[in-house]
Amino acid sequence: MSLVFDRNVAGPAAHALVIGVGHYRFLSGGADEKVQSIQQIGILKQLTSPPRSAVAFSDWLIQRADNWRAPLATVELLVSPAQVDPDAGTPNANFEAATIANIRRAYTDWKARCDADEDNIAVFFHSGHGVEKGEHFLLAEDFGEQPLTPWLGAFDFDSTRRAFHPTKSNTQCFFVDACRKVTSRMLQQKIAVLPLDTVNLTDSADCQFDLTMKASASNEAAHGEPLKPSFFTQALQMALDGGVASKSGGKWLVKSGQVSARIYDVLGLIKEDQNFPQRCTSHVSDSAVLLETPTPNVSLTVKCIPPAANADAQLSCKKEPDGVPKNHAGNGAPWNLDVEAGIYTVKADFPTNGFTPASDLDSHNPPRDSVELDCS
Repeated sequence: MSLVFDRNVAGPAAHALVIGVGHYRFLSGGADEKVQSIQQIGILKQLTSPPRSAVAFSDWLIQRADNWRAPLATVELLVSPAQVDPDAGTPNANFEAATIANIRRAYTDWKARCDADEDNIAVFFHSGHGVEKGEHFLLAEDFGEQPLTPWLGAFDFDSTRRAFHPTKSNTQCFFVDACRKVTSRMLQQKIAVLPLDTVNLTDSADCQFDLTMKASASNEAAHGEPLKPSFFTQALQMALDGGVASKSGGKWLVKSGQVSARIYDVLGLIKEDQNFPQRCTSHVSDSAVLLETPTPNVSLTVKCIPPAANADAQLSCKKEPDGVPKNHAGNGAPWNLDVEAGIYTVKADFPTNGFTPASDLDSHNPPRDSVELDCS
């Protein structure tokens, strides 16, 4: 069993299954490379980002074990690291491989844990190669072991997702960090890919609180940098860690609906100068509280109007009522700073004549906000 976190929780609990595939053993560059049909599966390479993404997400889950509305009880982790990055950034790591057999076994065990209580929270995360033809197929380490029937090493995620809905756990979070591209040959072929589960047509009602997110839109790619967690994984982790939190009853809460609605805002913080098309897609039903977080940070931008005032302004930002002011000498550009969420007084003063001092008193919430000071 590949449980990397396991503890007894009295009452409802969160249970996670995390999968990362970077080493595709039978594809080009793999340890047991076999000749594959490029026309059938396209050119699929070895990956270093998905294992790093899975390990980072698993570590984050464990670090935040007590922040979940239902405390985290288990994390099951399957990782197939790329050969050039065998520990996926974790020295002396010993991972259970993300083969299709191991994925099927882990899914079955995880589903049983989630099915124990209707107030449980189910968390599924998969990062690796994905393709889509009608349904979204996710590829295991041993994809391509049989070159004539390579799809035996993959599973149909969309059908698996539908099959999981009737599970007792009424809060279900599924995150897929994978591409959804399709080759022209795939469009010409009949492809049969089995799910991990079977849809029960007599009991197929959706769960009460559904958050199903994919890192890419149909026929598009997911993005990341080599040897680092992907942009989507970083954004997802930041969002769940308070990047989309709102205050209620004196507590900062992360709700499933806000994770879906504001993932682009957070993604922009991860990769501000995005020079790639990444359109995350999601399905969310009734929004549920997932976690309680400490006071989150806000990426705040302060700028003067007219823009020429940015060069002369002496800017300050003070959290009310008794925060220590942060100061900034104008340099012609907007002032970008990270602050704790809360109410702030932001001021612009001018040591010389020419522009009018201005101030703003307002609340600022994550993930980002801006202040425009009219100094004309």
